[in-house]
Amino acid sequence: MQIDRDMRGVDDASGVWMLPRISDYCDQPGGSAFEEGAIHRHSRRLASLAGPARTLALGEITDSVVQHCEALDDEWIVLAAFVLAEDLYKAASVLTYLDDPMHDYLSAVCGPFWLHLKTRGYSVHYVVDNGYQNTHAGMTGPLRGFPALFGAAGLLYVCPQALAVNLMEADGVPSTNLHERMDHYIPEAREVAGKALDGFRAERVSFIYLDTDATDESLHFAISEFEHPGVIGLLRTEAPGAGSQCAVVNPSGPYQGCESHR
Repeated sequence: MQIDRDMRGVDDASGVWMLPRISDYCDQPGGSAFEEGAIHRHSRRLASLAGPARTLALGEITDSVVQHCEALDDEWIVLAAFVLAEDLYKAASVLTYLDDPMHDYLSAVCGPFWLHLKTRGYSVHYVVDNGYQNTHAGMTGPLRGFPALFGAAGLLYVCPQALAVNLMEADGVPSTNLHERMDHYIPEAREVAGKALDGFRAERVSFIYLDTDATDESLHFAISEFEHPGVIGLLRTEAPGAGSQCAVVNPSGPYQGCESHR
C-alpha cells in the first residue's frame, strides 16, 4: 500500500504550529536522510526557542494535533495512524541524533495522537520483519536508536534481541560477548516479548514489534490479532527505502464498546 499524503486538514491553519495536514508533523520520505524529514526540521524550530517560548510552542503543537485528530472520521484517523507509524520507523532507520528539543517535539506530537486513537477505539500493531546483521554496527538501530525514538514518540517498542541483551546484562555477560551469546538467550527473550504483546493487546495500546531474525512462529504470534476489531495491522517486510511498501489490514470498526465516527 502506498501512503496517501493528501491527508485531510483542518480549516484554520493560521497558527504557527498548525500545519496543513496531520501527516506534516513527522513526514519522512522513504530513502531520504534524517535531516530531510519533518521531525528534524520542526524540532530545530523548537530548539531555536528558549524558556517560556518553547513551553508555549509545545502547548500549541499539542493543541494543533488534537484539533487535527478531532476533525478526522474513523477512516482518516486509521490512515493517519498508519502514516505516523510508518514515518516513525523510516525516521528511526536513518536517525543521526536525538536531543531534548526533538524528544519534546515527538512527545508533543505523538503523545496526544496515540491517546486520541485509543479513545476512538483503535490501536496500531506494527510488525516489522526486517533482517539486521547480528553485529555491533548492524544492531545499533534496533538496540539503541529505535527504542530512543519510539520511546520519545510514545509508541511501545518490543524487540526480542533488545530483550535478550537486557537478560545477558542482568546475568553479567561481558559487553564484548553479547552478540556471540544472542542465540542462547533469544528463546527466553521471545517468551518475554510475547508476554509484553499480550499485555499491550489487553490494554489496547499501540506498539511496534521488531524481530531482527524472526521465525515463522514468532511472526505468526505478532500478527495474530490483525483481523480483530480496533486493530490497525501493519506488516513491513521490506526495508524502508524509496518505493517500499507496507501491508495494511484495516479494522472493520473500533474495539467493542467504542462508538464509530463516520
